[in-house]
Amino acid sequence: MFFIFSGLFKWLGTPIDLTILTAFLLILTTPISLPGPWHKDHIYACILFLGFFSIVTSSLIYTDSESYAKIKYASFVTGAIAYLYPILFYRIFSSFKAIRTSSLIVLVTFFVLSEFANAGILPIPIYIENYPNYLSIGTLTGTILILSTSYKNPILRLLIALTCIIILSTLGGRGPLLFSIPVWVYCEWRLSKRNIALKTLFLGFTSIISFAIIAQTGIASSTINRFSKIFQSEFSADSGRLNHYQVAIDIIEKRPLQGVGIGGFAIERYGYDTNVYPHNILCEVASEYGIPCLILFMMVLAFQFWLGLKCLKSNQRHLTLLAVFIFMFLNFQKSGGLESIRLLLAWSGLMSALHLNYLFNNGWNNRLQSWKSWLNLQHVKRDWS
Repeated sequence: MFFIFSGLFKWLGTPIDLTILTAFLLILTTPISLPGPWHKDHIYACILFLGFFSIVTSSLIYTDSESYAKIKYASFVTGAIAYLYPILFYRIFSSFKAIRTSSLIVLVTFFVLSEFANAGILPIPIYIENYPNYLSIGTLTGTILILSTSYKNPILRLLIALTCIIILSTLGGRGPLLFSIPVWVYCEWRLSKRNIALKTLFLGFTSIISFAIIAQTGIASSTINRFSKIFQSEFSADSGRLNHYQVAIDIIEKRPLQGVGIGGFAIERYGYDTNVYPHNILCEVASEYGIPCLILFMMVLAFQFWLGLKCLKSNQRHLTLLAVFIFMFLNFQKSGGLESIRLLLAWSGLMSALHLNYLFNNGWNNRLQSWKSWLNLQHVKRDWS
């Protein structure tokens, strides 16, 4: 989890980049004997993703971006590692509770370090310009809000939910707040084993407090104000996303097959090499890598959604994994691009890993061993003959 959310800690003045450091520690602590066996479903998922990865990589050849393309591609590579690693070493990720707890630990660690930094008691340099934006913190917080529905203790669920809503409201992260709350309500309703009256009472009580918190922080009024400006006859600074969408559509119409290449959207939009993206992952993929790449990317996500549905067979509480996947996908329709796609890809990989473990522990491994035994028997018969 620290590798997935290492971007939250880039403001700490560590001698080695934290993404590189956590990736190295991840590889260093991986047992060599654990890879495989793999199920055909996950082999298909990897093939689809590698096809998508190849198209993005090939766009380095024709992009007009020189400096930012390399930064963006490096971030995309870390996303690919975060996706493929849990699938290749799925037996490490056999515990849903461990995934849930480690997400909570990352968030708590981040806020503890932030408080220490504010108090001036951290013994390392601090780079405020690298402090994470609301999207990274909000995505992790929204993830924990949804995962909290898998706890059995209602008091614990209530405390975690209210804490997460306070954080989201204070941050001003409209997207994570708007997308996480409906998903959280659905999971809370589905997973609670109490009768309808108690479910309604719990959700009603939590919702009233949540709305009071949201109203107090002013995020509700700012969201309504931002949404109303979408319908203005002329573009304004607050309708920048609509400008980005229009630029993306123009690029797609001009270069539908290959796009403008990785990082090329900023050059097309502003004429200089910087981090500008359409604020919609589908528009970004189509405009920078072409419609065929978009179709492949949608196939990757659709396949992951299907695996998430199959993951529910092992435990109904794994519904929260699928719910987090949906939350992240919706969030990426408003903010976030290929540079920050590590969150979505990592969660897809974790979901696949839990499904692989379910298959491995419930018959598939037994059938696999029987097949190997049969092959060995045939080999012995040939030796005797």
